[in-house]
Amino acid sequence: MKKKKPLATIWEVSDELWERIEPLILEFDPPKETGRPRINPRNVLDALIFRIRTSCQWNHIPRVYGDDSTIHRTFQHWVDIDLFPK
Repeated sequence: MKKKKPLATIWEVSDELWERIEPLILEFDPPKETGRPRINPRNVLDALIFRIRTSCQWNHIPRVYGDDSTIHRTFQHWVDIDLFPK
């Protein structure tokens, strides 16, 4: 019996997956026309994957993804607008 090849561990959203996810984020949470530019939603999603995979605290998310408070606030907003189905 052949051994199954293990699936690759996901640490970041692939370009192919992002093409499918981005329209959903823009539909549920379109960017505002005025005000401060918001954090890149792909970075937020990558940070959420990192946090889930490592079980780290919000303040231990690497800065490469963005400010930890902004990531957390964006995640809470996405939960509030039901971006993630239950």
